Amino acid sequence: MSAATIGVEGALAVLEEASGALSLRTWMERHRAEILRHRDGRRIDWVALCRWFSDVGLVNARGLAPTVRCAKMTWYRVGKWMEARKERASIRAEEKARDAIRKEAELQALREKMAEAAEDVAERQLEARRARAASVLFPDDPLPSQPAPPGTSGVVSPPETPVNQDLAPQSRLGQVKPAVTMLRQAPRYGKDKEIPLPPPYVGPRPPGMPDNLPLEALMPLDASGLLPNGGFDLEQLPGLPRRSFFETKEAWYRSVYPMLDAIPRQNRSVPEKLLYTVCASVGRRAQ
Repeated sequence: MSAATIGVEGALAVLEEASGALSLRTWMERHRAEILRHRDGRRIDWVALCRWFSDVGLVNARGLAPTVRCAKMTWYRVGKWMEARKERASIRAEEKARDAIRKEAELQALREKMAEAAEDVAERQLEARRARAASVLFPDDPLPSQPAPPGTSGVVSPPETPVNQDLAPQSRLGQVKPAVTMLRQAPRYGKDKEIPLPPPYVGPRPPGMPDNLPLEALMPLDASGLLPNGGFDLEQLPGLPRRSFFETKEAWYRSVYPMLDAIPRQNRSVPEKLLYTVCASVGRRAQ
């Protein structure tokens, strides 16, 4: 026999016998509220009650039939004990409610900080996109020519191959880039809302990146790309779109595939090769 196999029934029986199966105090603890409700403020006839106690065999702590004085004293002590128990329960309930309010306040403060951080990241990313954006009127305008280095005549020699003027592009004034509707962060629910977004990606748009994919969808280049257990975190590889930005895996696959496909096969890392294999079929359908 071990402690794990011993039940609690025997202990409960011993405690019941110790308190007295016919204990007057035990009976009053169980039926005090009912008696008070029945009397409704009227006095209790203790003489009649003590006679009934003797008839049914209820006894005091000494095992004797209770007298009127003994019954009154027991009734008073039981009342004080039940009031103290009710007060302790009320205090525990209040403490529990205060803890719940405190935890909710802390959680709300965390949500507000996360929202402020997300707004700050979005604002910085928007400013970075604006700084890198090309002219709307001259999307393909070349860079201005650099001055000739010292010691040269500064005269640019004509190209060896003549240019067909009929095929040369005409004035680009008024030409604008086609409108592209950028993807947005997928809604986050439940515990996902409590997870802070990763730091912003800093750098140029990687080759093969879809035109409608914003830079905020990319993981920063210094991300580890590893899980806590040391395995590859394919959903958060550095420089690639993170899975949490997309609502479905299929949409994520279609965005990741062209970027992986733009990387020469011999230059792909092990996790990039694994991810390329997983999303290849979905990515090809999107091409």
